[in-house]
Amino acid sequence: MSDNSNEFYCQTLKGCRHVMAPMVDQSELAFRLLGRLYYGIQCCYTPMINANSFINNIKYRNQCLQTSPEDRPLILQFCANNTEVLLKASKLAVGHCDAIDINLGCPQAIAKRGHYGAFLMDEWHLIYDMISRISSELKVPITCKIRIFADLNKTIDFAKMLEKAGVSMICVHGRRREQKGPQTGLADWTYIKAIKEAVKVPVFANGNILSLSDVEKCFNEIPVEAVMSAEGLLHNPALFTGKPVAVWTVAEQYLNLVNQYPCPLSYTRGHIFKFFHHCFMLESNEDLREKVAKAHTIDVFENVTKELKNRYEKQYNSESIISNNWTDGSTLPPYICQPYIRPEPKPIISMANKRSPEDDNIETESKKLSKKKLKRMNRSINHTDRVRAVSKRILCTLCPNPKAEKCDYNFCRSCCRKKTFEETLDCTGHKFQMKGRLIKKMQNNDILNDNNK
Repeated sequence: MSDNSNEFYCQTLKGCRHVMAPMVDQSELAFRLLGRLYYGIQCCYTPMINANSFINNIKYRNQCLQTSPEDRPLILQFCANNTEVLLKASKLAVGHCDAIDINLGCPQAIAKRGHYGAFLMDEWHLIYDMISRISSELKVPITCKIRIFADLNKTIDFAKMLEKAGVSMICVHGRRREQKGPQTGLADWTYIKAIKEAVKVPVFANGNILSLSDVEKCFNEIPVEAVMSAEGLLHNPALFTGKPVAVWTVAEQYLNLVNQYPCPLSYTRGHIFKFFHHCFMLESNEDLREKVAKAHTIDVFENVTKELKNRYEKQYNSESIISNNWTDGSTLPPYICQPYIRPEPKPIISMANKRSPEDDNIETESKKLSKKKLKRMNRSINHTDRVRAVSKRILCTLCPNPKAEKCDYNFCRSCCRKKTFEETLDCTGHKFQMKGRLIKKMQNNDILNDNNK
């Protein structure tokens, strides 16, 4: 480890071992403080911040920079694909964080459209230019959070390039950018180990961290400086302690922090759903799930927390005396914070293999039909698909309504409208243009001012 990197890790990051990952709309100040003050998390990332919006939207910038004296060390994460934009945004962020991270790991469709995150990893020259320029002009250290390539040697070469460009630390998510949603699967730690052996800067490991036993296993297999968790912490903020904690305890602590450090209601709703996920899967608690989904104030979340506590506290107290050996896994009762285990990815079957003789007959018959009749048939099929989606409960991430197929944020129309309005964003799927309208209005005002002059 180089002297500068060693100083950054040991002094600035205080030799942290347990790290909260950057999570869009979920690693806000209140949740970061929940992990720091109660459950021993030693370093946190902000949610991913769009560098261009950070420069142009003051409301968005102030929300992104919300922090407190206890919220250190803090790494602020930007997504960008332009050196000048990233440099300007980084200069505005200096003084509010201990390091600036460049997101090279986001695999979502919005990152593909915006050409950032994991979809920027193919442009090595641009990445090198951004890192070298910013690290030379700013005193704040630069870090990168990356995903892996399918080829191990290419992954190692990429990490070496980042080190040469001037990064002070690399966080490696051991999944490829194709591994997301139903195809997430397991992270490959052998790639992280290979990177750690190839570079001299500190390396953080990310992926497969759902319990304290996973943390210990990771440290035993890979000599990394720190281990990071994202989804595991959302369901169990006490993950790094290994202690069984009642779901209403973390909810009460979190809601108290939200009252001190307000955030959009959608963020809070998302956390409550994650805390109570296993309880809400029970039919007996469907009424409480509905209340959370339809809530318009923090008071509703507080009342639901109290009600859930009343339903299980007696059972919790009696079982805690007997079950001192509660461990991670399926043996935990639903009112104890525990991870959500993703189902294994299903093999992808090509459309060619799905075809049958009946499909060929249908295709032949469809050629004989008029365009008007085909359009009516397609409309009917689409309606059937929507009904099936509702029956299978493909839900919005914030409420029990079906999510929109093309929404940038995996929300239903109502939740997406609220998010884009509150945060001045655009959604191509729902065709909401809150940010676009604001920019157009600002441009029109500039034209009017010039004419008045």
